[in-house]
Amino acid sequence: MAQTVAAAERLPRLRSLLVLRDGETLAEHRFNGGPPLDRPVNIKSASKSVLSALAGIAIARGVLEGADQPVVSVLRADAPADPDPRLARLTLGNLLSMQAGL
Repeated sequence: MAQTVAAAERLPRLRSLLVLRDGETLAEHRFNGGPPLDRPVNIKSASKSVLSALAGIAIARGVLEGADQPVVSVLRADAPADPDPRLARLTLGNLLSMQAGL
C-alpha cells in the first residue's frame, strides 16, 4: 500500500485517496490541498464507472438479474402501478450506459 500512496502523491491533480476493504480503512490521504476527508466530494463522471462496477458485483452475486433487467422490477414498491410504457422498457443497461433519455 505504501507504494500506491507514494505513486498517488506524485499525481498533481489528485486531491485525495481513500481505500477501504471489508469495512477497514487501508489508506486515507489528502494531497495537493484536497478537501477534508470527512466531507463528500463530487467525483463527476467517475461515478459512472463506480456505479457500473457496483452493478456488476450485484449481478455476479445474484442481487440483480443483469443489464437487460427492467428498472421497474428493481424499483418495485417505488415504481408507479401503471408506469409510462417508456419507463416499463427502460433497463439497468440503459441507465448505466447513460442512454435512458431522461
